[in-house]
Amino acid sequence: MDFHLAHLLSFPNTTVETCQYCDNSVVIKITLLNTGIYCPHCDRFTEDINQDRPILVRDLPAFGKKVYLEVPRRQFFCSNCQKFFTENLDYIHAKRRHTIRYEQYVYERVIASNIGLGREESLKYDEIKAMFDARAKNEKKNDWSRVERINIDEFSVRKGHKNFQTVIGDPDNQCLLDVIDGHTQQKVTEALMEQPLLDSRTGKRSQCRYVGRVSKSN
Repeated sequence: MDFHLAHLLSFPNTTVETCQYCDNSVVIKITLLNTGIYCPHCDRFTEDINQDRPILVRDLPAFGKKVYLEVPRRQFFCSNCQKFFTENLDYIHAKRRHTIRYEQYVYERVIASNIGLGREESLKYDEIKAMFDARAKNEKKNDWSRVERINIDEFSVRKGHKNFQTVIGDPDNQCLLDVIDGHTQQKVTEALMEQPLLDSRTGKRSQCRYVGRVSKSN
């Protein structure tokens, strides 16, 4: 067990069993320390593991190498309600092969500039788009109630193709507010009209001055 490496990974109830190097990648095999979990159906604690099928999960790169985690995927059986269920992990979404933090990393790279991302990370376009779309849905939940000013920018999910999306950000609170599927004036206007934005000059909520500026800029 490598306790120092486990500390760097920062995953709860997890320790590192082995670490193997292969060409330009690192494979870290992790072990889960919790012997059981609570049943999501009846809330009874169970340690009855029906099966354990490890999966290979992509994590953040380190020292110029791709990092993969060999993660136990445990299916438990609850004798109380007679149901099977798969253990949920805080750092991996169900049925995904990337850690949540790696998906966030890809998402931010796409927004900044996705030139060379697929080549650098050995990812297919469909993989990048799936991760981006999943993260964008979560990012859209940011609160608009304190927004006084917005930034609007557009980018292409796939360079060389007319597949544009528009990003709306809050420069004062430094957060992403929305990702719009498209970059036309109509699409942006419709998105802004759905949000009650604060006009700092009047103290009232209004979309008009933002929509007006979008219209003038086009």
